[in-house]
Amino acid sequence: LKEINDLLSALPKNVRNGANKAGMTAAAAVIRDEARLRAPKRTGKLAKAIVSGRPRINQDGTISVRVYVDEKKPHGFLGLFHEYGVAPHMIAAG
Repeated sequence: LKEINDLLSALPKNVRNGANKAGMTAAAAVIRDEARLRAPKRTGKLAKAIVSGRPRINQDGTISVRVYVDEKKPHGFLGLFHEYGVAPHMIAAG
């Protein structure tokens, strides 16, 4: 790991940031794909709503990327229910 860090620190800042962002994007894709595999398969729309964001450089110099359920996509709002469940309730016939 020290050798990789030394190699990256020798590169120009824009190349180093590009390499770090590419690595974070690839790592997020692995997590996103695993989450899609574990999502319910009834319609498949919830799995398609699991997306990864763009890498960002934080104020402290670290790079982060989000993997999340996009609630704007069809059935994306259901991710909240699958993750945390719902409170017991009675559904009365109309």
